[in-house]
Amino acid sequence: MSAANPNLSTSATPVSSTPSSTIELTLMGQKIMLKTSADPKKVEAIVSLVKERLEQSEKRLKGNSAPHLTAILALLDLGEEYLEAKKRTHDHLNQIETRTKNLTDWIRAEI
Repeated sequence: MSAANPNLSTSATPVSSTPSSTIELTLMGQKIMLKTSADPKKVEAIVSLVKERLEQSEKRLKGNSAPHLTAILALLDLGEEYLEAKKRTHDHLNQIETRTKNLTDWIRAEI
């Protein structure tokens, strides 16, 4: 959590422990109720990632920016990372398909 901007405080508090639980998040000074059936550890990891990205964005903006600009910059960073991961996954799948086709062709030629 950044000391420069108290609006970046982040917390997650479970409200219930049913299979579909409600989590109360506080991000950038805003309380958010989130209903989820996700694993609590996964939710914690997501909240931690979001908090980290918001803090990084705030540092890049020198802490003198409106909270919504900090959030937009964090979203743009995550969007860029997502698209890069998606491209790497696509490229990897293409390599696997090519290798599978080559292996299949080799096996057919040997039979």
